[in-house]
Amino acid sequence: TKKPDPRRTKQWQAIRRQILAADDTCHICHHPGADSVDHLVPLSKGGEPFDPDNLAPAHKICNSRRSDNPQAFPQAGDARAPLPWDLSR
Repeated sequence: TKKPDPRRTKQWQAIRRQILAADDTCHICHHPGADSVDHLVPLSKGGEPFDPDNLAPAHKICNSRRSDNPQAFPQAGDARAPLPWDLSR
């Protein structure tokens, strides 16, 4: 049987609020305004759903485009990446 999605729990909602309150800089594109929380090691690859060390702020669009491929965008510490929705770059 399929496991229930941990992101639909009160525990997830609480930790999500904490992560976004601490910093709203997207760890994928390095721009402010993150509105979601990304699992650094995706749940599909065995990542811990509630471990703060496995969570980082992200824009929904960046998180969605990255999917479960950690190499899809520059990593933290890299030069500021263009926003994924900025088609002029």
